[in-house]
Amino acid sequence: MKLQLHKNNIELVRKYKKAPHVNVNREEMKQVFLNLIVNARDSMSAERGRLEIRVERVKKHVGVCFSDTGMGIEKEDLNKVFEPFCTTKEALGGNEGISGTGLGLYVFYGVVQSHGGTIEVEREGGKGRVEEIGIKYAAI
Repeated sequence: MKLQLHKNNIELVRKYKKAPHVNVNREEMKQVFLNLIVNARDSMSAERGRLEIRVERVKKHVGVCFSDTGMGIEKEDLNKVFEPFCTTKEALGGNEGISGTGLGLYVFYGVVQSHGGTIEVEREGGKGRVEEIGIKYAAI
């Protein structure tokens, strides 16, 4: 995926802090993270973009935050992004040929919840978006 981001002129910034170990299905969480990265890539123009991934301890939990410099989701659509068949990819100007089924965030919302976590989307400053995943600490 790093090569794909580079090809699309997207700078990847990783900010990983020490966090507790969590007991999750690695393949399922890998798919969640990959989907969020693809969504971020698709939302940014071909000129230049920036994707930041942060991992940090949040009390007894682990927080993973994806933020990008993409167009973001319209304020009125924020409360719908986890509904089935909700997609904003057709509205992304300059990214012709990109379409979505609107099932990605819906499915991954369920995956994160099944791990005892939460997933939230917010819009910052009228531009870009931040998708935060919080996974509760689970001792092994």
